[in-house]
Amino acid sequence: MKPDAVEFTALARAELEEAIESIAARNPDAAMRQRTAIGATLATLAGPHPRVDGPSARLNTGAPCRRCFVHPSTLYYDRAPGLGLVLHVWHHAREPIAR
Repeated sequence: MKPDAVEFTALARAELEEAIESIAARNPDAAMRQRTAIGATLATLAGPHPRVDGPSARLNTGAPCRRCFVHPSTLYYDRAPGLGLVLHVWHHAREPIAR
């Protein structure tokens, strides 16, 4: 079985870049570590064996999703057959978007 594809919504991609740029302004090495950690986490979530998923969550819009914490951000994502879709990359200092 091959790994799932991982895609970002346009909003999630913009949130990721904003978070990385914010970190890089203070500490470029930390920004690179954050990007690497998010990539590694997404690779783990995409892997077929063992199947790993974060806990269920519900966005403030009411949409169900799953979440995974990658300090200092939370990845909110959804699954479809063969696909992990990243909905949001949310920095922990921001107002929560899920419950």
